[in-house]
Amino acid sequence: MNIFEHLLPIDSRFELIGQDTTATHMHFYFHSRSQSACCTKCQEVSTRRHSSTKRKIRDLPISGKEVYLHIRLNKWFCPTATCSTTIFTKTINAAPAYQRNTVRVNECLRELAFRSNCVQAAKLSKKLSLSVSHDTLPRLIYQTPMPEQTSPFPCD
Repeated sequence: MNIFEHLLPIDSRFELIGQDTTATHMHFYFHSRSQSACCTKCQEVSTRRHSSTKRKIRDLPISGKEVYLHIRLNKWFCPTATCSTTIFTKTINAAPAYQRNTVRVNECLRELAFRSNCVQAAKLSKKLSLSVSHDTLPRLIYQTPMPEQTSPFPCD
């Protein structure tokens, strides 16, 4: 077992098949071990594999090096004939669909953006090996759900 498996946000459904380290980057290569998956719409279990797809996701840095997870995910046929989804890809908890960063990277960047202005947060993120544009940080702020506020005054 590799020591990095304990540091990375990937669960036991994935197998580490390789890693590559340079002076500034660390790349980890995973593939899915799943023999089945639940359809994202109808929740029926499928065992018919269609194909696979690759995702490259950035994670928190390790020892000042940028970390990238290269994950091969399986695509599946939906077994329900009436379902509107014919082919689906199983999602990763650590990185929702279409996200290029893990959830914990976005949380870290969001925290930086809320605690300072976006230009300063972008400069600090670069020093933390989490380079991001100062234009991306407001998007993270706008995507943050606001807690529901209740008035301390009774309504009549």
